[in-house]
Amino acid sequence: MEGVMDCPKCNSTITIRDGFVQGRQRYRCKNCDYRFSVEFRGVKSDINLKRHAIILYLAGLGITKIEELINVDHSTIFYWTNEFTKKFNLMRSESKPVLKKMTSKKETTVKIEDKNWVLIYHDGVPEIRFK
Repeated sequence: MEGVMDCPKCNSTITIRDGFVQGRQRYRCKNCDYRFSVEFRGVKSDINLKRHAIILYLAGLGITKIEELINVDHSTIFYWTNEFTKKFNLMRSESKPVLKKMTSKKETTVKIEDKNWVLIYHDGVPEIRFK
């Protein structure tokens, strides 16, 4: 079975799978017999994308709706929301957060403040600050 990986030594496209090394797929070039592995290419998410997902979740949107809006798989969003929910539950106080909305001619800022954290949504860019 021919692979889709290009050989880093001779740039040939005729490669085959040749087992695994440390959990990564290994390939062998049929042209020069060179064996190579490819670096893991996992999803490295932008912190702002995570923030947007958390903000939308806190605003009451469902995970599938957030998936449609930001184009990230629902299982990833589920992981992010669980991760942040655990952190928020540790910091949750019995008092309700105070919502302050400040506007000016150029910008809109919404500030949700609690004892241990502040959520600032400034012109569409969310920011969570822990005190």
